[in-house]
Amino acid sequence: MSRPVSERSPTVLAHEMARTQRLADLFESEAGTPLLQGTPTMGHLVLAVALDLARDRGFGDLADGRPQLAAWLARMQDLLPSLRATATRT
Repeated sequence: MSRPVSERSPTVLAHEMARTQRLADLFESEAGTPLLQGTPTMGHLVLAVALDLARDRGFGDLADGRPQLAAWLARMQDLLPSLRATATRT
């Protein structure tokens, strides 16, 4: 999305949007599992940041319409302010 509009490929963007939706569906199905319900790990942080970044990059709220993923992300939201603060220091 950093390229000028005239240099963006609609085919590639559609492909990436479809892939993003499939991954969000996968995480919706996994959000209630012990792996994602356990103590936060680097994987949890990466997923939370990826969901936040997707929203910022125009992919929309990937948790919208995915109640388990939305509930998981709500629990992770407490960590995101510190992640954002860390990112601005580097």
